[in-house]
Parts: sequence; structure tokens; C-alpha cells
Amino acid sequence: MRENRGRHTVAFGAYGGLLAGLLLGLFAWHHAGSHPEPGLDFTSLTGWTGLLDTVLFFGVGHALLGSVLSVLLILVLLPFGRRPPPAFSASLAFAVSISIYAVAGLFLYRNLSLAANVAADDPVRISVLSHSLLVGAVVLVAVLALAMATFRVFGERLFGWHPAYLLLVIVVAWALRIAWINRGGPDDVEAGTSPPQAAPAGKVVVIGLDGGTWQAIDRFSAEGLLPNISRLRDRGVFGNLVTHGRKVSPAIWTGIATGYRHSRHGIVGFTLPDEETGGRRIVQSGDRLEPALWQILTHYGKSSVVINWLVSYPAEPLNGVMVSRVVDIDSLTVYPPELTEEVRATVDSAFDRLKDDPRVMFFGEVEAVFDLADLFLRDGQPDLMMLYISATDRLQHRHWAGLEPEKYDETWQLTEEEIGRDRKALETIWAAIDRRIGDLTSRLEEGTAVLIVSDHGFKPRARLMALPVTNRILHALGYVAWADSAGEEVDFSRTTAFETGLDAYDPMVGLYVNVRGRQPEGIVPPESTRAVSRRLVDD
Repeated sequence: MRENRGRHTVAFGAYGGLLAGLLLGLFAWHHAGSHPEPGLDFTSLTGWTGLLDTVLFFGVGHALLGSVLSVLLILVLLPFGRRPPPAFSASLAFAVSISIYAVAGLFLYRNLSLAANVAADDPVRISVLSHSLLVGAVVLVAVLALAMATFRVFGERLFGWHPAYLLLVIVVAWALRIAWINRGGPDDVEAGTSPPQAAPAGKVVVIGLDGGTWQAIDRFSAEGLLPNISRLRDRGVFGNLVTHGRKVSPAIWTGIATGYRHSRHGIVGFTLPDEETGGRRIVQSGDRLEPALWQILTHYGKSSVVINWLVSYPAEPLNGVMVSRVVDIDSLTVYPPELTEEVRATVDSAFDRLKDDPRVMFFGEVEAVFDLADLFLRDGQPDLMMLYISATDRLQHRHWAGLEPEKYDETWQLTEEEIGRDRKALETIWAAIDRRIGDLTSRLEEGTAVLIVSDHGFKPRARLMALPVTNRILHALGYVAWADSAGEEVDFSRTTAFETGLDAYDPMVGLYVNVRGRQPEGIVPPESTRAVSRRLVDD
């Protein structure tokens, strides 16, 4: 009887974990797969098949966790001659599964929002961990109490039959689903014949649209504004891509170019610490730790044309052409360098065509990138062409209210005129990109694979956001002196501490004491650094 009760304890522990897993699977699918902006690291969350995969995955995983917890519970109580009741075993498995998910979700989310150069033992990361564990402990106690109360009330209905049957059904369903996903090709090939061979790999064009979201593409396609993108979608395949790691554009676009996460390729944001000045500097191609596609293709004798790709400045030697940016063109922008003047003339011509448009910087980038693509196609198509457009992201940051005005609360005080202006701006940029995509694809060789990819989706910031100019705060506190009357340029010869200008995406502000001998115009004696730092923290 005691042995039978032990089996029941393990079975009900698995049952409690299974119930938690099914709920967590539904939660994960709802927040990451039932809408077009997936946020978890699963590749098949969308649609009803995604729902099935996610629920089965979570259910089986947490059922196994519940079984292990029940066995450990039995081993702990065994020296005391006690056996945990099945209801408690199920409740504990259920509560632990929920709390682990809460701790992991909160810890990972908050860690990914920190600057990647924050050390693992930094007080900020330790605070994030301790806060996450505290939240997990509270969740554990609360859910355990709720589960025990529920199981006591509905215990007879829940435990009136052996839960192993349900667990068995779930495991079998999961196994069948995995077998179906990994099934082979058709097996009805006639005897004596060879299976069909894949077509030889052709050339590839990658068009990167920063912030390119299905919310805009679907809506504008339905309105007939994007005929070329719609044509490509109808002829090919499309779907959600999952954004892994840091949700910051330089990290993601470098991930697309290398196939690695930010922890491997080394690009974690827009800036990096500058060892020479003690401040920050813009990330460059030399900061990348893994080879990019164009470098790999060069190694194998394949040709590439790379235009405006994020974090590709200075331009790198390759078998082909690289234009690392279409603004501030200098001697390091273009490879090979002898093409610099031709590139500059092409870019200037593109911007000149739009000089009377108030949004020339956005639309000029689109025209310049595609004009350069046309320029380098004149001598034949390379094996790989990679183009990057930032205008979609930058204009959507400014004008997203034109797409979802209902998501903005009254603090914005949006007028119908402003909403119409925002809508027109988004329509125009997307239509311009679609037109140039159509022009480009009409010139490509037969069999070219065209990939349109994005780094992330988009959503409105429903509330107004204040971004403090920290140096102005430091000026008011007496640390920063201005070199100009507008209060924009710091006079370091009279400044004791300053802000370095980190990424807008980094929730930490980099404050530095202007130490003599470390900063180029440092004035604080090294022996006074600690005292100034303490006063700065207090202020």
C-alpha cells in the first residue's frame, strides 16, 4: 500500500507539472505566437500548429519536472517515515513550475535590457537576480497556497482517476507530433528511378528593412500600395522570424550577417567603451568577433556587394564591393577605395533629387542604396548582394500614430491632421521602397533568391517618454561647464564629471569623472577621483 501510494505521489506530481505546463504553453503561445511579433526563442509558435507544438512541449517538460520533484520529496520525507499526500505533490509541482517560469522570464528579460558590458558580478546584475528570486519566492508561496486550496475543493474530481492516463496521452501525442515534423520525403518513388534532385543553388539578394513589420506590410499590401512585395510573397514563402538575444539593431543585423548571437559576434549595441578616453565610441566592423557572410564567401572565391549594412564601417576587404554607409562618405567608407568618388557622386545625385523634400534624409537613403545596387549590377550580378535600409525604422518611430492612432492615449493630444500626416509619411516610404524593390528584382538573373528580412517588429509607445539630457542635470549640479551658449557642447577644461552618451536603449547612464591623465582634457587629480565620485553619487 505504501509502495502504491509512492507511485501515486509521483504520478500526481507529474499531473501537477502537466497542468502547469499546459497553462504555460497557452501563455507562451498567446504572447509569442498568436500575433505577428514573436518574442520567445521558438521557431514554430505561430498558428494552430504552433499552439499544438508549444502546449505539448511545455506539458511534457513540466510533467517530467513534476515527477522529479515528487521523487525528491519522497526521498526527503522517507527518513521520517512520512509520505507526501498526492494533493500536496501535485500542488508543489504546479507551483514550482509557475515560479520557475516567473523567475526565468523576469531575470532574462531584465538582463537583456542591461548594457552587455555590465559585468556578471556588477551590483546591478546582482540586484536583478535577487529581485527575480524574490518575485519567484512570492509566486511560489502564493501559487502553492492557491493550488492546495483548489485541489482540496476539487480533489475528488481531479484525483478520482489515475492521472498517468492523461500523461500517457500527452506523451504519445508529443512523440507522434515530433515524428510527423521529422518525417522523411515521399516514399512512392518508382523502382529503379532516382529521387528528384534539388536545383543548384543560385545567387542571393538580401534586403534588410529595419523595423520592417508585418503590421505595416500587411495593411499596405491589402491597400495595394506594395505590389512588388506582395508579388514576392505570393511566389515565395513568408513568416515570422524570431529575434534572439539583445533586441538592439546593431546586435541583430550583425547576427543576421554572421549567424551568431551577440555573445559570439561581440556587437552588443550602438556604442562600446573607449579605452583611450574612458567614454564611449560608435561600434565598428573591427569590433565584430566572427566573420560575416561576405568574408566567408570571399574565402571560397564568391563575390559580394554590400551596401549600407549596419556596423560595416570601416569597409572591409572582400571579393566585390562594400559601401559601408551612404552618409559622411570618407576614405574608409568604400572598398575598393578607388570607387569612392563614383560612389560619392551616385549618392549625391540620389539626395539631390529629393533636396526639396523635408524628409530628404530618409528618402535619400532609400534612393542612394538602390542607385548603388543598380550601379554595381552593371558589370554582372554578384553571388551575394546585401542592402540595408534604416528609414523604415526611423520614420516609424516618428509617425507610427498614423498606423495605430487608437493606441495613443490623451497625453499625446493627437489631431486628425497629425494622424493623417503620419499615415502619409509611412505610406510614402513603404511605397518608395516597394517601387525600388520592383526595379531591382526585374534586373536580377533567373533563379535568384530574394530575401526581405527585418531585425524586429514595431509597436506604439502609448505614453509620452522623457529622455533626460544628463549633462544638463550635471551642469545644474555644478559638474559640467558649457563651451557654448546653447548648452550642447561640454567644455572639458572646466568640467569635473560628465555623461558619455550611451545608447538610448541602455537603461544605464555612463557617468565619468574627468580625471587628469585618463581623459584627454582631464582636470581632476587622480587622488581626488574617489571623493568626486562619492559626491556625484550623493548629488
